[in-house]
Amino acid sequence: MGTGARLWTGEGHSGPVSCCAFSPDGRRVASGSFDHTLRLWDAGTGECVCTLGSHQGHVNACAFFPDGRRAVSTGYDRVLMIWDVDEQRCLATLESHGDNVYGCDVTRDGRLVVSAAADTTIRLWEAETGRCIATLEGHGNAVKACAFAPDGRTIVSASQDGTLKLWDVGAGSGGQVTDRHADQVFSCAFSADGQRVVSGGADETLKIWDAETGTCLHTLESEG
Repeated sequence: MGTGARLWTGEGHSGPVSCCAFSPDGRRVASGSFDHTLRLWDAGTGECVCTLGSHQGHVNACAFFPDGRRAVSTGYDRVLMIWDVDEQRCLATLESHGDNVYGCDVTRDGRLVVSAAADTTIRLWEAETGRCIATLEGHGNAVKACAFAPDGRTIVSASQDGTLKLWDVGAGSGGQVTDRHADQVFSCAFSADGQRVVSGGADETLKIWDAETGTCLHTLESEG
């Protein structure tokens, strides 16, 4: 087990840092900020490798592709941007959402990208072409986060309407989980085996869900 000691501090953003992600090989870190930029850092030294700055609003989320050579970011400018992080250039700008884009994720094979937005929708994109291939609707308020299951067949989404939804990627259908948070849900993720989902909400709880049935298994609350 590690010591928890701070290894380095990356400084350079001129606004709040809203998101961060490790590359698959652990050698780089990406960070997004309210200063409209995505920065790449050397994970070993903390040196800023480059600054990618084409968003026209706050950067809300970022994720690496499995190859580690590309990354995706989302922003208040209602778009997703796919970057070649080696060549430090934007490969594609994905436009279809009607409001701020909050969350994003990439399948493990790098073929698909998912996004979540304030327009209450989740959108599915072909990474190679940048084409929107599905719009998933059903939430009653802004969708704050989204994530693929490890096998890429299911998406979980978290919304300000207090619910999580599980979506079948192939069918484009989804349903609400059987329980719900008492307030807005801000984050969600699958377990490594894809059998569980965790969510965090404004009700100050985390919930663990069965990914197949949508049943809430545990509610984690601070004793303080």
